[in-house]
Amino acid sequence: MLPGENNARAEIVRYSHKVHAAGFVCATDGNLTVRLDDNHVLITPSGIRKEDMTEADPIVIDMNGDPIDDTRRPSTEYKIHLEAYRQRPDVRAVIHAHPPKAIAFTIAEAPLDTCMLPEVVVGLGRVPVAPYATPSTEALPDSMRKLIHSTDVVMLARHGSVTVGKTLSDAFAKLEKLERSAEILIAAQSLGGAKPFSRDRLEELHGLRGFYGVSGRALPCVDGLDDGRRPDDQEARSVRSIEWEDGRLILLDQTQLPNHVVREEQTSVEQVWDSIKKLKVRGAPAIGVAGAYGLVVAMRENTALEREPFLAALRDAAAYLSSSRPTAVNLSWAVNRVVAAAQRSGASSGAELLELITAEARHIHEEDIELCRSIGVHGVPLIQDGMGILTHCNAGRLATSDYGTATAPMYLAHERGVSFSVYSDESRPLLQGSRLTAWELQQAGIDVYTITDNMAAAMMQQGLIHLVIVGTDRVAANGDVANKIGTLGVAILAKHFNIPFYVACPSSTVDLGTETGREIEIEERDAEEVTSFGARRTAPVGIKVRNPAFDVTPHELVTALITDRGIVRPPYGQTLRELFGAK
Repeated sequence: MLPGENNARAEIVRYSHKVHAAGFVCATDGNLTVRLDDNHVLITPSGIRKEDMTEADPIVIDMNGDPIDDTRRPSTEYKIHLEAYRQRPDVRAVIHAHPPKAIAFTIAEAPLDTCMLPEVVVGLGRVPVAPYATPSTEALPDSMRKLIHSTDVVMLARHGSVTVGKTLSDAFAKLEKLERSAEILIAAQSLGGAKPFSRDRLEELHGLRGFYGVSGRALPCVDGLDDGRRPDDQEARSVRSIEWEDGRLILLDQTQLPNHVVREEQTSVEQVWDSIKKLKVRGAPAIGVAGAYGLVVAMRENTALEREPFLAALRDAAAYLSSSRPTAVNLSWAVNRVVAAAQRSGASSGAELLELITAEARHIHEEDIELCRSIGVHGVPLIQDGMGILTHCNAGRLATSDYGTATAPMYLAHERGVSFSVYSDESRPLLQGSRLTAWELQQAGIDVYTITDNMAAAMMQQGLIHLVIVGTDRVAANGDVANKIGTLGVAILAKHFNIPFYVACPSSTVDLGTETGREIEIEERDAEEVTSFGARRTAPVGIKVRNPAFDVTPHELVTALITDRGIVRPPYGQTLRELFGAK
């Protein structure tokens, strides 16, 4: 018997009964641990209902998860507990539970923003969500390592929660606050919405943590809140869709904009695929860069492989990532470029090949920044004082590594003091125009209006629109362009009202291997994007739905293409091959 073990057993039994009575677990769900010393942990075993737990049931394990003098196995999520103890000497107790209301937020992929209740701000801060993996793999502790180090409360996506503390009482109190805040937020949303605190009030509340003697850590609740202040241009420019930091891929979760600025570390190739598919990262150039780095994420555990097995696994990962969004040519272009660089090299080991593909991914990232700025340089003379410019969807800074494509001329014109206004179509069904384009232009201080898609004709009729600039996900060899659904309608309107219609794109988006727009595969997305507006259903149950993510605008409706190599005008079949035939 280890020192303190008897008391720890009694505490585990007591709080096992409490988590069951509170509805935080059912049947054999969840697990509790207490640290006995630097090398030993007391944990609930697998297969025992928490309401039936007795003091004889918990088992002692070492820091490798192996039972001490016991044939029984610990609960399956023991790796989460051990990870917390390894990272946090201050942590003496961990509870993994399944609080239903908090889990509901992760299933709905809605932010569990606990930053609206003073006692929760002081006690918890923001609750991050970690991807959940099978407990028998190494992926779960890897995905949680950074979050466990940073905060005392973490949600596991579609699974449960982890709360840590100096005692089980401390960890349980945080679990209660987590579920209570989820319950209040659900009620507030049913009443029409929940307004967060201002940034100043949040900073004041965080300052009270020490006053109230709150121990542990909390993630700040200040990023992404609308407190009526607009950051200066340098601060707005600091928001990047993709970052590569110390060998870690960080993506800005664009599904949570404009209300929350959330950055997610990508710890597996499956997570990168999911982030691309779910539009957490989006825009043709950005998903190309994300795909290139995604290959690095996929291969960094394969450095022990020899050259040929490494290359085979690399090709498989490239095909897998390319399947996430087939319409945007940049994704397949980028991953194929990384694979080609590896195959051309003389590297003989997995470690050498990993270093090489990492360098290639970084080159793609750096080139995208320069390409977008070049688009801006070539397109900025088109924007004159007093103009109204219409754009559709988001081909901005958030869709690229920087500057954007369609927005690059706008940013450069703004920097040069040109006075103009932008009309941003909201871009149904996912509202990238209002959520993303309007947000980023507003942050940069550009005069911007959000309009619904069906207002574009009226704006043109009233003489408010003098120029249209959109982006594209693929340009066929004849100049047909695939872009967000609704672009074709804008082009037809622009033709009717005799308004120039420009398409901005980097050279990586030009696909000379696709003869016309008819050969471009158009992604069909989930019906729920059309039948619901946010969390509210807006169409009859069982209704048939079409939801193509893109449409193809014929080349005859395109005034010109603004590219990093210059402005390309008709006849596109000739001029595109002349400019990009050797790209």
